[in-house]
Amino acid sequence: MIIENQMEAEALERQFLALSRRLLLNEDEVRLLTHEPAAERSTGSPQAYRETCMRLLLRLEALLVALKGEDELVQWLRCEELGQTPLAFLSNGPDCIRAMILAAQSSLRSGGFRS
Repeated sequence: MIIENQMEAEALERQFLALSRRLLLNEDEVRLLTHEPAAERSTGSPQAYRETCMRLLLRLEALLVALKGEDELVQWLRCEELGQTPLAFLSNGPDCIRAMILAAQSSLRSGGFRS
């Protein structure tokens, strides 16, 4: 069981590293997206928080590629609209990532957008 968990964690890390490269995320952006702020730290494990964020972000990427296209996605994540970038919004944690997943799913069901 421990070996399986370790192998799963390593596979998740590899998948997230590939996502980070595709989205041209720098080290600071990766840290913001996957590390719980100390002021908001819950009693849970920092590793569990990181893995949750990575899984959600991997799920979200596929939806955003379907909506925006691969070429536009990197630029869109850094486009400041309404006072913050989508990347900054996502760095607020799993609840914000889940909210964007739901919004993306809704947009896809209603015909999507490519603005």
